[in-house]
Amino acid sequence: MSQYRRLLSRANLFFCLILPFCTGCTLNARIDSLGNVVSSSVESEPASPTPSLTYQSPQGIYGQNESITLSPSVVGKLKNFRTTPSLPAGITIDSESGIISGVATIPTAKKLYVIQAIDNLGNEVSSQFEFEVAANFIVNSTLDEQDSNPGDGLCATNTSSICTLRGAVEEANAQSVEILSKITLPAGTYPLVSLSLNISSSRVKIVGSDRATTVIDANPDGAAVSPGINISAASTEVTIEGVSIKNASLVAPGGVTLGVGLKSLAANLTLKNCEISNHSISGTNASAVLGVGLYHKSTGSLTIDNCTIKDNSGDLTNALGYSYGAGAYLEASTINISNSTIRNNTFPSAQGASGAGGIYSKGNTSVYGSEISSNRSRNFGGAIFYDGTYEHEIHFSTLEQNTSNSLSFGNYIYLTGGSKLNISNSALLDSTATSEHIYVGTASTLTVKNSTLYATSASELIELNNSTANIEASTLYSEFNAINFRLSSGTLLTKSSIYLGNNFTCTSHSNPVVSYGYNIFADSTCNSGNSNDLANTAPLVSTPANNGGTTKTMKTNVASPAKNLVPVSECLEKDQIEKSRSSGSFCNSGAYQD
Repeated sequence: MSQYRRLLSRANLFFCLILPFCTGCTLNARIDSLGNVVSSSVESEPASPTPSLTYQSPQGIYGQNESITLSPSVVGKLKNFRTTPSLPAGITIDSESGIISGVATIPTAKKLYVIQAIDNLGNEVSSQFEFEVAANFIVNSTLDEQDSNPGDGLCATNTSSICTLRGAVEEANAQSVEILSKITLPAGTYPLVSLSLNISSSRVKIVGSDRATTVIDANPDGAAVSPGINISAASTEVTIEGVSIKNASLVAPGGVTLGVGLKSLAANLTLKNCEISNHSISGTNASAVLGVGLYHKSTGSLTIDNCTIKDNSGDLTNALGYSYGAGAYLEASTINISNSTIRNNTFPSAQGASGAGGIYSKGNTSVYGSEISSNRSRNFGGAIFYDGTYEHEIHFSTLEQNTSNSLSFGNYIYLTGGSKLNISNSALLDSTATSEHIYVGTASTLTVKNSTLYATSASELIELNNSTANIEASTLYSEFNAINFRLSSGTLLTKSSIYLGNNFTCTSHSNPVVSYGYNIFADSTCNSGNSNDLANTAPLVSTPANNGGTTKTMKTNVASPAKNLVPVSECLEKDQIEKSRSSGSFCNSGAYQD
């Protein structure tokens, strides 16, 4: 008995010493015949996972009368689900499962919703996300009729219970400031019979089926309206998607006309999968026009994605002032143009002074994956006119067959006002005009990398007027001058590039070229003196062709001295078509690596 008591006593002592310090543990002990503990271990039970609550990110915008279901992802056991603030009318949360579901009956502004729950120990777990419920107007008629009672939340005309485009816009204009209105346009042609379509809603999104089948026609009966669409409130946020806007026409009044096809003062404008085409203005009374296809001016942002702006024209014979932007006149803090086509927008040669056949840009501008071709102006920038002290980019894009006529500067690009332009992985190809591809005005800076500039006419590729060009790993071909230093001014900084032309014009300009080596010059007019350059050397490159990638390049021939001219340590990582340059000890000079 005494032995058993000693055993029990020692075991109790061990439990007293160990267990208070271990929650959720298992004690393993071995005791000898005298009651002594000879070995022991404490095994911890697996820890329970930390409870958590997440919701799959909601789409952000739901339409009125649209079904909503959001299911939570839960770790652990949670209960008593609730939200702060309360969910929109018609939407509820199941307190046991946390599932959010229902049909929103009333438009609501964007809000942050916090979902809270309790775990088994009484601890609070939470998740949060934003969403809103838009006023939802689904157009079911192509008639151009007004809404019967704007502001009642119902899109319906006086003559029948149908929802027209004009009626939907009038209802959107009547919504409170924070509410988004979504207008759905099925495929069809929507005529604007006598009035412009005026958008003054603070937030509106017009979504068509696609630009090929959903058309807003500003001239259905030979009596065109202008502008076709007028976004008149400067505080608005507008998105137009999957729609073509066509055929606005105007006999020019006196003074300055702002926008013929689409006029926008929206703080933020987004255009997606759109077309703006066949808008025109003509006459002898006007002083100027800004933006034939599109006029946009704001201090916010402009986004143009997967759109076509084409066949817009301004013929203002004897106009007294300057007209800009046959395709588009754009002023905004940031301007982003991607995957788009700007084509055949013109200011005819009989017109008064004009610039920017394609685009006039005043704001930090990015052009990506786009084509800008066959645009024409009389004076400045057949394709693009960049104005002001902003920074611009052109990436993976093609500019081709743009022209300017008499008194012209910059068939393709006119850069002025201290602007900075970076061109990379792009091609500026051919032109039938005699003006330079790019004009770089006083105090402006041009940077070209991994790009091809090509002209077969009697024109320069780049003209520098008291300005700077930085050119690296690019190929420049002209049957006239590759670079022209206007009035014996300007500086070219160059590296690893090919210059193939009859000559530069460095005769009276001292030290215009700063070379960082590995350039090929077809003549010695502007020989830099860098021992790593090749002067009076034919680079042996082919004409522009599709050699892979999204833009045309000039492939180096087998015997080209450009091959393996540049030490790999001096090479850019990739070439114009995104092919690696670093596969060996050397890479090619110019834009193309093989």
